Amino acid sequence: MAVEIGNATDHVDLFNKLYTFLTSNTDLVNAGQQWERVASVGQAPPFSASQGASGAGNETDTTGAVMLKGPGLAGADEIYVSLRLYDNTALDRQMLFVRGHNGVVGSNTGYSNHVNTSPRKGTPLWRQAMAYWFVASGRRFYAAIKLGTVYEPLYAGFYLPYAFPDSNPYPLMIGGATGGDTADVGHETTGFDHRAFVDPWERDPGSLTALIPSGDWVNFRHDDRVDSSQYAVHPFFASAEPHGLDNGDDVLTPPSENWLNTRHSFLYSQSQLLGGGYLLTPLTLHGCLVDKSTIQSPGVFGIMDGIHHVSGRGNVSENIIQANGIDHLVVQNVYRSTNASYFTMALE
Repeated sequence: MAVEIGNATDHVDLFNKLYTFLTSNTDLVNAGQQWERVASVGQAPPFSASQGASGAGNETDTTGAVMLKGPGLAGADEIYVSLRLYDNTALDRQMLFVRGHNGVVGSNTGYSNHVNTSPRKGTPLWRQAMAYWFVASGRRFYAAIKLGTVYEPLYAGFYLPYAFPDSNPYPLMIGGATGGDTADVGHETTGFDHRAFVDPWERDPGSLTALIPSGDWVNFRHDDRVDSSQYAVHPFFASAEPHGLDNGDDVLTPPSENWLNTRHSFLYSQSQLLGGGYLLTPLTLHGCLVDKSTIQSPGVFGIMDGIHHVSGRGNVSENIIQANGIDHLVVQNVYRSTNASYFTMALE
């Protein structure tokens, strides 16, 4: 496991520092868990300001793109993740785009259209200085990046599946702060388009995608309408559906007020523990009930590796919570600071 905490001068410096961290950090190298560049795709960092992808961001363009291969914890895996630095001066948008893949098409030099390529997720950056927290192992990496008072997250790599290896052999997950168009989201954007991957609310395609056991990429997003929230993250989205006391067969599905209270009572009512400290709740990827008679990809797929929900009551971003001897960084959901808007990243 490896951690780096520092400052970048701008979006290009941030991208280069992340690449250097993943490919040559001493702790990763000593553990045999450093990520390796796939030479056939994109360019070899470090990038200069002129190498960021610009204009419409052609997905087949090699400008500003690099593909990495993670070895897993024992050096036996091949985990493919692509990064792309986007810099559009006309829109004043800087972004780190991320995609996941099952494999590489050797003749394809771009960062898209490889073997089972995921939907694109983005993490907004800017041209100014920013603080960052990088965390990586051979199976996944994640980051929090501070743009003024806004915290932009990133996750790429395996989640921890609730399955035997042959049932879910490639549990890849890609998360950011947006899944929308580049013109839609910058650090100043508010609304559904700009949300951390832990709680990807409503706007399709959302800020989180993952491979489920069937081998399909699905976008996770939360909505008060049950027919829209087919894949969700607990506890930010309540998977429980209470029954009316007068009729045990009458499921109170969204947008029922009682259903919403099931979720809100957990997220908004939590406070510090009696002995001090905070409860850290694993973030669980699951399928949802579509209606009373239909279930879309039912089941619990797994949990995010190193990411947990935490109460925001008496809490602020950049707090450190210790659990089992591990430091956990408190991060808010982009610009949000309600009691229900916080999560943690394990610094290990």
